[in-house]
Amino acid sequence: MAASRPSEFATISLKGSAVLDEFGPRLDELFSACDVPITARRPWLETWIGCYSDRTPLAVLLSDRERLHGAALLALGRRGLVTEITGLGHYMSDFARFAARNDAAAGALAAATAQAVDRVRRPWDLRVEQLPEGDPVVAALARHLHRARTVPGEGGPRLVFGAERALGSYLSGSARQNRRTALNRARTDGFPVSTQCIRDPSSIRLALPEMERVRRLRDVQLRGRSMLDHPQAGRFWRSIIPTLAASGEVEVVAVRFSDRLVAYVVGLLDRDSYRMWDTRFDPEFSRYSPGRLAEIASLESALSDDRFTQYDWMRGVEPYKLQTAREVVPSETLVALSSRAQATLADLRHSAGRFAHRHRVLNRARAAVRRRRSSRGGV
Repeated sequence: MAASRPSEFATISLKGSAVLDEFGPRLDELFSACDVPITARRPWLETWIGCYSDRTPLAVLLSDRERLHGAALLALGRRGLVTEITGLGHYMSDFARFAARNDAAAGALAAATAQAVDRVRRPWDLRVEQLPEGDPVVAALARHLHRARTVPGEGGPRLVFGAERALGSYLSGSARQNRRTALNRARTDGFPVSTQCIRDPSSIRLALPEMERVRRLRDVQLRGRSMLDHPQAGRFWRSIIPTLAASGEVEVVAVRFSDRLVAYVVGLLDRDSYRMWDTRFDPEFSRYSPGRLAEIASLESALSDDRFTQYDWMRGVEPYKLQTAREVVPSETLVALSSRAQATLADLRHSAGRFAHRHRVLNRARAAVRRRRSSRGGV
């Protein structure tokens, strides 16, 4: 532990898997005061630390005698000779945060974090994703760090509820019709349709094997492999759902045809936000749009609970989300490199990637021209 006094705050730097334990309640109070989302709070990050044991947590904290005023939670890993610096929870967290109570704390936290990063073994490569656009800590860090900049991240579609809480007020006419068509088609084909909204922890735990089966089927259809086969990501998925269910922060919406699970949504019950974190459907039943049925059922569940003021589709702007979402909340990524040589190499890789992309596009265009000529009897 290292301590110093920039302005009125003491700076505390901690490294290792126990960083969240030592300041747990004080971190919880800070996160609550700063309205930090669920994927950047302690239970989520503790679960991530337990699953990603190849990453070393690094915490930079601002404190006075009574409470914490700022927290930057990072993780260190190795890629060959390079030290990778990411946000704690990287890849599995749809939202990251540098928590600071006010502008003074934001400036002090950025300066202290930059100093901590500069002490990391070189060469290093920093990338912290899914930060809020315009965050004062991020802006100050970009000024403090060498060769740093922010780039656009993945936006998050969102629907803010008005005074009206009826589901029909938030679905288009075509969405309502498509829902009726899907339900009628399933019943006509002999599939009784039932929907459950499950918040009981033991019931959620019992549903996990079925959910895993559905997720794996859809993942393989989309990508040829499943995220669940990754030892760390798969362990995280299996751990975080029951962990948050135990504290009443998860709802599983399950759509069944007869007794068979055909689609699910994992909703994170995050204070006044209902966040759709994970959803999959069984491809065998795709003609009945079971994924859309599960999504609409989860939206209806959120509307029926007065605590929720918004439905958040979380990371990723995808067409199915935009059918109902009314806005997209932007995010940004903070990137920095420790040396000019790294920056030059990164630029070369970027240029090579752009060249390869243009080459693939050109080859596809040439192939399309050849197919058209062939179909017309040309040479």
